[in-house]
Amino acid sequence: LIGLLHEVLLLSSSNLRSDPQCLAGQLLGRTLTLSHDYPELSSLIRGARSWVQEVSRPMMIPQSSCLIAPGGPLRMSLAGHPQRVEQIVLKADEPVAVSVSAGYGDTSLVNVWDLTLGDCLHSFVVLSKKCARITVGDSWIAVGSANVEVIHLKTGERMRTIDNADRIVCLTSSQSSP
Repeated sequence: LIGLLHEVLLLSSSNLRSDPQCLAGQLLGRTLTLSHDYPELSSLIRGARSWVQEVSRPMMIPQSSCLIAPGGPLRMSLAGHPQRVEQIVLKADEPVAVSVSAGYGDTSLVNVWDLTLGDCLHSFVVLSKKCARITVGDSWIAVGSANVEVIHLKTGERMRTIDNADRIVCLTSSQSSP
């Protein structure tokens, strides 16, 4: 049961960060059909229903399981890009992902994610006419669409800028240091 609730919280985490009061609705929408397999959930579901009836603010209250349930292939959603995500790179040796999307105007937004809890560790904007490309090394990220910015993975500090005359369509590295 603990593992199931952990998955429910991970699936709900991006919503809970923006509105912690949606926990009851998230629990109801993700677990109502599971109470047959997990009778221990019944008291939790009753508590969630009771709480939403006492709250005076308007909210959506699921009457059936209408959200993605735990136990499937989706483990969590990462919310933090204003536009469509163009590229995601996973770090092979630790639970870190780097994602990039077009920002506004001539920029791209890059987010560094801790995949254990779904936290955004760093978020930064780089200048780019088109959506930037990314690659990840041992302790750094390289981001570029024209120039290449090399950024420290843990601190988010810019370490180096590499000038380039043409648009970058692919970015890769064969070394562990920038």
